[in-house]
Amino acid sequence: MSHLPVLAKSATYVASIGAAASVHADFGSGLYQGAPIGIPITTVSASQAKVKIIFRYASESDLGPYPIPKSPAIEGGASSSGDRHVILYDPMHCMDYELFAAYPKSSGGRPAPARSSTSRATSSGRPAGPRPTRPGCPSSRAS
Repeated sequence: MSHLPVLAKSATYVASIGAAASVHADFGSGLYQGAPIGIPITTVSASQAKVKIIFRYASESDLGPYPIPKSPAIEGGASSSGDRHVILYDPMHCMDYELFAAYPKSSGGRPAPARSSTSRATSSGRPAGPRPTRPGCPSSRAS
């Protein structure tokens, strides 16, 4: 995303977080008690098949389907019982997708309590509401 322009509201977002506040990038680096740490990002191709997601909180989630590969990187590893975030990035469409508590189903779908999809190609800002996304992320809800 380094090639995209800085958002007009960037200074507002930084001020709301606090310019002196530290950032905790949780992208994963190493192991803790034998399991991977951090939240990994899986890059997907524009042709990745999309799968249906079953939501516990559907009214708080962006509708799908999502481009989830057969074995996406999962927070804590494939056998983890923690938050199990799955973050997918489609660079061709400048979109990212996020799931939490993501467990595969034999039918190929993924149940998850909630999720969000975000277009990185716009700077209009995400609409207000209880849709989950990373805090402070200047993004817009995908249609």
